Amino acid sequence: MGHVPRTQVSSNPIIAFFQYVWSSLITAAKGLRVTGYNAWLRERVTVAYPKQELDLSLRTRAKHRVLVDDTGDPICIACGQCQRICPDHCILVTRKKVTVTTPEGEEKQVNRPDEFVIDLARCMYCNLCAEVCPVDCLHLTRDFKYSSGDVHTMRIELEGLLRPEPLSEYEANQTDGADDEGGEE
Repeated sequence: MGHVPRTQVSSNPIIAFFQYVWSSLITAAKGLRVTGYNAWLRERVTVAYPKQELDLSLRTRAKHRVLVDDTGDPICIACGQCQRICPDHCILVTRKKVTVTTPEGEEKQVNRPDEFVIDLARCMYCNLCAEVCPVDCLHLTRDFKYSSGDVHTMRIELEGLLRPEPLSEYEANQTDGADDEGGEE
């Protein structure tokens, strides 16, 4: 910026007062001109959210989900990998032994989650928990409409995480990509 000359102010206090008022009005008019241009003449870049929505990217990561098998039980084996890798420590997994009957008719002891809690208020949606899952049962969906005014309601337990609907296109691609990477080694 170049040198801005100082405004000559009169030594008479009444004239100086009006000079300051005039200078303030000029400055305010310049600011309002910029505001008016941005408000009425420029293209809108925001949307009125509840009435109008933007298309989400396929890579959007929001609410978690745990896949279920044909019987409605979670596929999760409660290994705790998601809990260990979480940088925010917002996942809590405890396990219990459950007896299941295999299709061959054998009874077998398997690990299942006794408690599976995710604190969405602390989560930064990094997707590390889903990437480390050995049975690929934990995914992040594109469902972002779960805000709340109370932090305590942002804790989701296993029943709230179970989602029987099929994988989204992005989740399916991520699952296929993980299988391809494992086969190349």
